[in-house]
Amino acid sequence: MKGRYIVSWNNIINAYRRHGFPQEALKLFHQMQRTALEPNHLTFSSVLSACAKMGALRLGKDIHHIMKRGIFSNVVVATALKDMYTKCGRVHKAIVLFGQMQRTGLQLNQFTFSTVVSACAEIVALKRGMDIHRSIMESGFFSNVVVATALMDFTQNVEVRTRHAKFLTKCFKEMTSHGLQ
Repeated sequence: MKGRYIVSWNNIINAYRRHGFPQEALKLFHQMQRTALEPNHLTFSSVLSACAKMGALRLGKDIHHIMKRGIFSNVVVATALKDMYTKCGRVHKAIVLFGQMQRTGLQLNQFTFSTVVSACAEIVALKRGMDIHRSIMESGFFSNVVVATALMDFTQNVEVRTRHAKFLTKCFKEMTSHGLQ
């Protein structure tokens, strides 16, 4: 009976999250914690997604702490955690989590790859982005349209920012050569 009970909680939490009520999903999660029922990977992925939608970094970190031991046993939960950190502005932390996911041998999926490539694009992490590109090629996800689109966005973002930086450097040199400081 306990298994059916967790399914009910997860369905309602996920429905709230999916239909634009992340606050309600989180309230229900807190109610669930007051019971003797243990959250599972579906609970955590839904709640982390709700945290990401709300930008609730503190709560997301608390949930990360609760589930720390088993995080890398499920790619959906690990990807949801990485996505939460990215959407809450902790892009470097998300990239570090991706590295941990790779090192533990977790079977990565197209969502894992596409979100980490987007995170690299956001902070122009060129070397890390190129490393991830290599992993994508080795894993066979390059032909996935979601991953390929993320790679194109990464390339374009890095190219634009690099050109902008070069232009600013050129302007600064011209200014200083004309005696402006």
